[in-house]
Amino acid sequence: MNTVIERLEQKINELNESLALNSGGSWGSQRKEFLSKQIKNCEELIKAYENISTPLTLQEAQEKLNQQVGFEEQKSFVLGEINVRAFLESRSIEQNFPIFCFVGPPGAGKTTFARILAEALGKP
Repeated sequence: MNTVIERLEQKINELNESLALNSGGSWGSQRKEFLSKQIKNCEELIKAYENISTPLTLQEAQEKLNQQVGFEEQKSFVLGEINVRAFLESRSIEQNFPIFCFVGPPGAGKTTFARILAEALGKP
C-alpha cells in the first residue's frame, strides 16, 4: 500500500513541476486547470488509501459475502483469493487483487454485491 501512496506523491510532484514550469507561458488556463484537477485527484486517492481498513479474516469475509444471495462462483473465487493473499503475505510476497467487472441486467444485484465485496475485503 505504501508503494501506491509513494507513487501518487511522486505524481503530485511531477504535476506541480509541470504547473510551475509553464505558469507564465503560452499554456492556456484550461491546461493549468487540468493539472490542478489531477493534483487534487491524486491527493484524494492518497486520503482514500490511508483510510483503508485492515482486511477481514477469511471467516469474517465469508460472513459478509453470504449476505448476498447468488454470485456463488464469484464468492468462492474471492474467498480463494483471500486465502492465497494471506499465504503470500505470510511470506512477504506482494500480490495485486484482481479487478472485477460486473455485467448484467438492471436489478441483478451487481452494485449490492460490489458493496458487500468491498466490505469483505476491508475497503471503503
